[in-house]
Amino acid sequence: HWTVVGDEVSYNHHEGPNVFSFGGKNWMITDEWDGLGVYETADFCHFKRNGVILKDGGHRKTDGTKGHHADVLVNNGNAWIFYFCVPWDIENGDVTYGTLPASERSHHVVQAAKLEIVDGKLVCNRDADIELILAPEI
Repeated sequence: HWTVVGDEVSYNHHEGPNVFSFGGKNWMITDEWDGLGVYETADFCHFKRNGVILKDGGHRKTDGTKGHHADVLVNNGNAWIFYFCVPWDIENGDVTYGTLPASERSHHVVQAAKLEIVDGKLVCNRDADIELILAPEI
């Protein structure tokens, strides 16, 4: 049974909330169109701002713009964030990365990065090399 208790994060605009538990804490990530807002909660009703991730572009090919609409997978004690970027400058028609013609590129590109908790903050280094191994928990 669900009951509406009111707005919990109402001081800014956002969409695509994703709520998960990782590292002994409960988190919510939202797309603020200027990076992803990070919040922590003890009770899933009251959320405290914990920072912003994926605001600045990375250096991997097609990962040079803000991250959007993330999803998180927690598996075997690790957390992985999957997000999309728009690596092509739609307004000017210029290619941000690479030289692919428009007919051979996607408007959105899905990326992945590992999440970590550093000094109580949820962070990710989108430029770090990752080895994504997903195995069922037994």
